[in-house]
Amino acid sequence: MRIADTLRRTALAVSEDVLRAAPSSYVNVEIGARRKLVGFEAPIAALLDARPAVPGATLNDVALTVVAGALRETRCSPAGRRNR
Repeated sequence: MRIADTLRRTALAVSEDVLRAAPSSYVNVEIGARRKLVGFEAPIAALLDARPAVPGATLNDVALTVVAGALRETRCSPAGRRNR
């Protein structure tokens, strides 16, 4: 019985963490005609060339900065302002 109770508590904890809805945001819209998947490719050489601009920066730091900048541009665009 202890194992079953432990499994039940674990399943409840996992469901709370995994199945929790994402917070409301301008990029988290209902699935439908307004929701889009966007892809982007950048030559790795260009990302690696940007690393020396900040001492100690990693390739991951550069990639995250590019994504953050793109999200900011999206939010600041006229379409992004309409979707607030």
